[in-house]
Amino acid sequence: MLLPSNGYSRFFNTPKGVHCSNQLKQGGNSLASWIIRTAVKTVLEVPLGSRSLRVSSKGPDVIVIETQSLQGRKEEHSLVSPGSYLIGNTTVDYQKGTDRQTLRTQGPLGADYIIKVKYAAPRDTMVQFLFYQPIRYQWRETDFFPCSVTCGGGYQLNSAECTDIRSSQVLPEHHCNSYPENTKPTPKLKECNMDLCPESDGFIEVMPYDHFQPLPRWEQGPWTECSVSCGESGGLQERSVVCVEDDAHGHITQVEEWKCTHSPRPITQQSCNSFTCPQWVAMEWSQVSYQVKTSNQRLLIA
Repeated sequence: MLLPSNGYSRFFNTPKGVHCSNQLKQGGNSLASWIIRTAVKTVLEVPLGSRSLRVSSKGPDVIVIETQSLQGRKEEHSLVSPGSYLIGNTTVDYQKGTDRQTLRTQGPLGADYIIKVKYAAPRDTMVQFLFYQPIRYQWRETDFFPCSVTCGGGYQLNSAECTDIRSSQVLPEHHCNSYPENTKPTPKLKECNMDLCPESDGFIEVMPYDHFQPLPRWEQGPWTECSVSCGESGGLQERSVVCVEDDAHGHITQVEEWKCTHSPRPITQQSCNSFTCPQWVAMEWSQVSYQVKTSNQRLLIA
């Protein structure tokens, strides 16, 4: 496993855009193989920046590499003779045996690689691959938000947003959360507008904000009733969570949530009543008791 500091994570996954009618997957989650019986077939796409790419094929078909640069320039290379090739600004080593081909490069790739195979004979070709994919989405700290007050001592917070490294586009947070080593930065807090406020009604605000007025905080409402009374999978109960601020007179006001990001947001859902429901159970019948009556005697049978 590569260290998180170098910005790479190990990648074993089904390649994008592969649709084979005769697809055979082998080798668990670390190896993917395909039986290919079409004229030209895309096997996998390897993104720019990937490292330690290894592709091996067993069969008669020819390996073809299509590259696409960030500027959109496309090139196609058919690998026939063994040797080293410069493909997409990356040196690639290609070896070919009687019925096996191997493609290796340490990378990082200077372009997107699209690995294909070109039909050469009426026999199956099996392709296996392994590579390390670069982390594409990373957290980026934002600028500080406006100061909480115009004078008298306030605070400023920043946050972090999930961005696509290649396009700098801001994306939903779940893209960054897919990498365990990609931890969201803790918001930073700093003082601002520490100048004294001008006199107003004979009163001067002179105390720093963090003494004069507490930081905004999360406030939770009560939990709702559980959605189910019992059951192995349980139910859910919810509560409201809002960011509030106390003013100098003790009045509580709901404010924007970013003002509370200096502390973790409490959960709004939790599981409940996850136990087996009681149920009726039929027991064995007891023996029947009855009496047999004769002319002079009474016999009790049980």
